[in-house]
Amino acid sequence: MTIKRIFLLSTLAVFFYNEGSAQQKLAYKFDFGPGKVAKDYIQILPETSFSGNQKYGFDFDTKVEAVDYGGKNALTADLVKSTRPFYFSVAVPEGNYKITLTLGDPKAAAVTTVKAESRRLMLENVKTKAGELITRTFIVNIKNRNISGGQVVTLKPRELTKLDWDDKLTLEFDQNTALAAMEIEQVKDQITVFLAGNSTVVNQDDEPWASWGQMIPGFLNQA
Repeated sequence: MTIKRIFLLSTLAVFFYNEGSAQQKLAYKFDFGPGKVAKDYIQILPETSFSGNQKYGFDFDTKVEAVDYGGKNALTADLVKSTRPFYFSVAVPEGNYKITLTLGDPKAAAVTTVKAESRRLMLENVKTKAGELITRTFIVNIKNRNISGGQVVTLKPRELTKLDWDDKLTLEFDQNTALAAMEIEQVKDQITVFLAGNSTVVNQDDEPWASWGQMIPGFLNQA
């Protein structure tokens, strides 16, 4: 894919393009918890760390509690949960990815906010009652520093550690999350929106700072 260089004189510009590629689609299915593993899913335990295999797992030393309630449904009978923020990362190439989460706890109420990469809002205050499990789907765009022709994006020193520019997809789970399953699939039919502008647009790393640019995904219909 070739993107023409565009010089901006205004504060903000928005670009749209449809992504198409002959590359093979990537897909993962994760079953969280210590119980029986659902067919064709990869089991994720609290000790499954991204640093341990460089493919997928909990990241940045965050911790979760694993629960197995038993039952016939292997996918939803067990889960991981936490009342503190935790991160889960998957190594993927740049592109658009459809994320489907199964949220909820058979025995307790839960509420979840999900952010992607450097705190891009995806889901906010998703509530489930005890015994209620729901699925939510959203799209995350992953990019890296590479440009066609062997060039790379020049970053400032403070930008080198930003999650926007690494080679993995990172999700942040906040509030009182109960997570039973996750599916990740690379998709080719999505419209990507690029924002270019000042600090009111860029992804702010640290709480409580935020820009409208990183909050707007949570208000779009991504199903």
